[in-house]
Amino acid sequence: MHPEYETQRPIAQQFKHPNMIAAVGMACSCAMSPSERQFIDGVISAHRDPASPLYRAALPLSAAGTRLSPPSSRGCVRRPRRIGCDVSRWRRRRRIGADGGYHRLHRPLSRLARAIAAVSRAPDVCVDRTRPAAVRANAETVFGSACGGAGTLPCGVGALALLSAAHGLSEPACADVDGLPGVTRCRTRDRRRAPGTMRGRRHRQTERNVTDTLYDGIIEYKDYTGNRRESCDAVVIGSGPTGAVAAWQLVDRGLDVILLEAGPVRRPQDFTLDGAKTLAEVCYEGGLRAMRGKPMVPTMQARVLGGGSHINSAICVRTPQFCFDDWRERYGVDWVDRATLDPHYDRVEAFLGVGPTPADVLGRKNELFRDACNALGIHSEPMPRNVRGCCGCAECFTGCPTRAKQSMDISYIPDAVRKGMRVFTSAQVVAIDHDGRQASGVRAIIVDPSGRPSGHELRVDAKKVILAAGCLATPVLLQKSNVPDPHKQIGKGLQAHPGCALMGIFPDPVDPWFGATQGYQSLEYLRDGFKMETLWAPPAILAVRLPGFGKRLKEYYGKLRYSAFWDSFFALKHSQGRVRARPGRSFNPDVTYRVDRRDIPTIKTGLIKLAELFWAAGAEELLPGIYGVPEVVTRDQGLRPFEQADLKPEHIVLAATHLFSSTRMGPDPKTSVVDPYAELHHLKNCHIVDTGIMPRSPAVNPMLTGMALADRLAGQIAERM
Repeated sequence: MHPEYETQRPIAQQFKHPNMIAAVGMACSCAMSPSERQFIDGVISAHRDPASPLYRAALPLSAAGTRLSPPSSRGCVRRPRRIGCDVSRWRRRRRIGADGGYHRLHRPLSRLARAIAAVSRAPDVCVDRTRPAAVRANAETVFGSACGGAGTLPCGVGALALLSAAHGLSEPACADVDGLPGVTRCRTRDRRRAPGTMRGRRHRQTERNVTDTLYDGIIEYKDYTGNRRESCDAVVIGSGPTGAVAAWQLVDRGLDVILLEAGPVRRPQDFTLDGAKTLAEVCYEGGLRAMRGKPMVPTMQARVLGGGSHINSAICVRTPQFCFDDWRERYGVDWVDRATLDPHYDRVEAFLGVGPTPADVLGRKNELFRDACNALGIHSEPMPRNVRGCCGCAECFTGCPTRAKQSMDISYIPDAVRKGMRVFTSAQVVAIDHDGRQASGVRAIIVDPSGRPSGHELRVDAKKVILAAGCLATPVLLQKSNVPDPHKQIGKGLQAHPGCALMGIFPDPVDPWFGATQGYQSLEYLRDGFKMETLWAPPAILAVRLPGFGKRLKEYYGKLRYSAFWDSFFALKHSQGRVRARPGRSFNPDVTYRVDRRDIPTIKTGLIKLAELFWAAGAEELLPGIYGVPEVVTRDQGLRPFEQADLKPEHIVLAATHLFSSTRMGPDPKTSVVDPYAELHHLKNCHIVDTGIMPRSPAVNPMLTGMALADRLAGQIAERM
């Protein structure tokens, strides 16, 4: 063998899979001498060990004229290409051989053969016959540089397709894409198939997806054929965290329970990485809902089975005792404290598998936050989340693709259905039936997945009506139903956790789309009115935080890989709002919320602490997105721009997804809506168990506390029945 070939052995040995080695050979075969061909065949033969499960998948160069079957447990099986068969016109395609000439028509290749064929006819994969060492350069062109040492995975042009084919990964078909490079037509001129999907004969699915069985027994939009009337012991309105827990607790105690949800069931095949599309499909008002005031504060509520747990970051934090002390002193709520709720916290956490975020799924953005807190002596901790087997894909917002996040639609609700609960989705409750003294049921209209009425109605007669529609929808439903409210307390006193995020740009890649969406937090300043945590959302959502337009905006998009987003959210003592029903048929709430000037020092302190963390972590620039603060704050400027800013509420870009206190509980009907058993003061047999009953801010993410309260209250309701 030519001595120059000895330099090729380390390169070839880095490609562990024989199909990859064969692809290198095929990519070079257009200008390969017999000795070069002999060398490549020798490398392939070395990997054809009968003891290895991969030996049957080896692809010698002689396989260039064969068709491979789709990946199966038997490996890739060679079979002759059928030439000259009756092929549909749209599937006819000329074959380009290794010599660049056209051959006869053929049926489409498998994914692996198609990927290799694409590599073999790439224009930059031509090897100079006079330079045998060009084989190495060609391999680096196809698979990327091999300087990473032995065992380096291939990267570069063609690597993704080859890796997918070599490991038998199935890629989901996407019939909606069109006009993309490499996307071929599928069945008709109006439908296309994404590259990498199966071709030829239609693939028939013989087994149901495991996640589909989770929704057995749930009534969906397609199941309604007319008006329906049902009866039960208790009807629960809303399938979010509090509603799901309350329904589960009731059915676990032997009651006949019906759960109503206005939104549809959303399965993994419905998920998309497009954040804007997710907002439009899953959230009320297309994700554009906002609370009017100074400033306008965006908020979002999910309209889907599972409610907010479907799109949140799975954060589960227990409310500290000083918040319960505040509830008792201000509103006389002395029947709830940390010791009372701890058993319910324990039960919910055990059911959902709540635990700290593992180190192996933190990702760089969370590690930087942790290191910065350690450098400044600020206490921090991994975020406790309700997940099982998280892989750190950072797609909590658009729907967990691995179903690791224990949202209500795959945890409490399926278990309650197995216990006998009935679930009706696409059922928007429009009225509570009552006689002015006690509730007797609810009426709902059936809506399609987009929210349009179908013309069908559902009526449920129940001994107990339990509202868990959220602290915006619940007041609207009560007001639309003309529930007695002599002291005008329904919808009054709305509170929130408005949050503000800073974007830091680092010298080295952070890749914020890897690692837990929100994996680290600091509770150091809860008594000061704010909590700091890491953050990530789809770029379509975060784009509103980037300055500039056109080319400049594009430059900042390019810096996303080097950026991290951390936020502070605030438990403001003086800022409040109100929820009112709109006139007419609309059930979208009219929400007002005003940030009080007396709370500005709290917000300013939280932003300064965030900036300190970024500088301690090594950030080079900060993008505050605050009027009165420079568009870009450099490291040399330090904290001065934040400390010297004369901030007003309308200067700050805020968002709030934690809402509460719109139907607060308390002993006095003049200042509250529900009693210690969460029953309305002026309407018997009607209870509220969502976060609206919290008298005041819980200082932390309210989901876990809301679930613990619902677990306790549902048990009390069942005992009193």
